[in-house]
Amino acid sequence: EEWRDSADDEFMQAFSRKYVLEDGCFNCRFCGLKRPGDVTLCDYWKCEPAWDDGKGTSAIIVNSVRGAMMLSAVSKRFARLGEVRVEDVVRHQPRLREPFGREVGMACFVRDVEAGMSMKDAMAKARSDLARNVAVLNFHWETVNFGAVLTAYALNRGLRDMGFDVRNIDFRTDLPRVLRKPPNAKFDEFRRRHIPMTQRIESAGALKSLNARFGSFVVGSDQVWNPDLTGWFRDVYFLMFAHPDKRIVSAAASFGMDPTAACGGMLDKAMRTFDRVTVREESASERLSACGIAVAAVADPVFLLVREDWLCLNGTWELRRGKSSCPIRVPFCPESLLSGV
Repeated sequence: EEWRDSADDEFMQAFSRKYVLEDGCFNCRFCGLKRPGDVTLCDYWKCEPAWDDGKGTSAIIVNSVRGAMMLSAVSKRFARLGEVRVEDVVRHQPRLREPFGREVGMACFVRDVEAGMSMKDAMAKARSDLARNVAVLNFHWETVNFGAVLTAYALNRGLRDMGFDVRNIDFRTDLPRVLRKPPNAKFDEFRRRHIPMTQRIESAGALKSLNARFGSFVVGSDQVWNPDLTGWFRDVYFLMFAHPDKRIVSAAASFGMDPTAACGGMLDKAMRTFDRVTVREESASERLSACGIAVAAVADPVFLLVREDWLCLNGTWELRRGKSSCPIRVPFCPESLLSGV
């Protein structure tokens, strides 16, 4: 037996930061109350003080009649057993709501450990090398808007294919146009599976906390600079929450109107902080160039991906080797694409 403090154990530290979790942890279909098991056992975080004896308290969620019978059969063997509202357990147990999100730095950590670096050194590098950590801001949260969601996916995926550790900023405004949109399970599932995101950001002020984790910020694509869409969060979409030492870039951003009208006299202030400006329309490029701003018109990020990348989203795709006409079905896996399978 070997005893050591968790703060001194390399694996425990890597586990706590979610660097060593498997892909299944990020795509778990059972993170919710609709479960196939008769009972669910989980940690009861932040339970009432009367229940906290310092040794840990567990919750048992009964999911079926059979589960109730099983619990009744062993109820007298518990030191203490009581009934609480399931909502109280769910509120403090995130895995009963959604799977883990991929931690920024995980890809860097795994790459370095596989190359022979110690866990300790790989963790230190992953936490300090912010230049490879990119946060993307756009309308990824749009409901039943294929263009917005697929553009967000393509940009995130394209940057990841270039070797960056990328997260879409999960900032959903309280504008009426956002609040009016009903949820859509299929869109939510697509985002969960294919667009790595940050934790939910509830306010514009909280966006500043991202500076501690990301070295670069990207805004776009879509009409992220259209004030009729961004409303009182216009400054957010010009990345004004980013520290001056961060690299900020626009990726095929669109005004949806004349840039000077969109910025309301703040064009120079809004654009001068960018390290690189690219827009989606030639008209916007010409207007910004006339104002002395270095800019380029580029294609929408959906064109960063090739045909096979999009076909993969159907769940399988075809490979043809040599002269064989027999297709080979391969499960969708970004890593397999990157390794040239």
